[in-house]
Amino acid sequence: MSSEETRGMNSPSLDCGRRGFLRGSLLGGVALGLTAPAILKAQDQNERKLKNDAPDSAKERELVKAFVGASHGQLTQVVEMLAAHPSLANAGWAWRGDDWETGLGAASHMGRADIATVLIDQGARPDIFWAAMAGETDVVRALIGSNAGIIKHRGPHGISLQFHAALSGEVDVADFLLASGAELDESTLRAAVQQGHYDMTAWLLARGMRDVNQKDFSDNTLLQIATSRSDGAIADLLRQHGAR
Repeated sequence: MSSEETRGMNSPSLDCGRRGFLRGSLLGGVALGLTAPAILKAQDQNERKLKNDAPDSAKERELVKAFVGASHGQLTQVVEMLAAHPSLANAGWAWRGDDWETGLGAASHMGRADIATVLIDQGARPDIFWAAMAGETDVVRALIGSNAGIIKHRGPHGISLQFHAALSGEVDVADFLLASGAELDESTLRAAVQQGHYDMTAWLLARGMRDVNQKDFSDNTLLQIATSRSDGAIADLLRQHGAR
């Protein structure tokens, strides 16, 4: 759906809270000074509501789907759609089954801090996956300190907290998550290389990530990704560990 089609839709502003488009988030009440336990309780309540509610209409469903899709990497379209429908900031879409994703969730696992910033400025409720991607160590520490179980939570599409941390390039976040029991998987190495984070790449390799010849969704190897970025340091590091 183009931005022009979206602006031309004859539909009212979406009541996302009423109809369950919202994806409950961990930091939904930060601006109100809520404690981490209160935030976590609100998330649980919102997630139960989400599963029980349904979208109002086909037009609304298509609008939300288009917005979440755009939030993976189309900054201009996100800005335009938010201007026309501000409530999209907290709208969520179920791609399949219970795989719910908001615009912020999409921007976070794509490492699009620019899109995430726009969404938060427009009222999107930050969550722990955004915090990991943004390198917000104190926020991550506070939430895990309040409920250690969330270390096992995964974001949209089953993407891990450590993947989001790798996108940030902040080794302190990844180190804290690892010490807290978060699992590392080989995809985290791809996240670090895609974002051009040398220190994070080295940190992951030092901790057993060995799939240096894995490919991204476009069938590019990590070495090809680094080379396309003219990132000689990461390319050399990958070669030292067997990349070809």
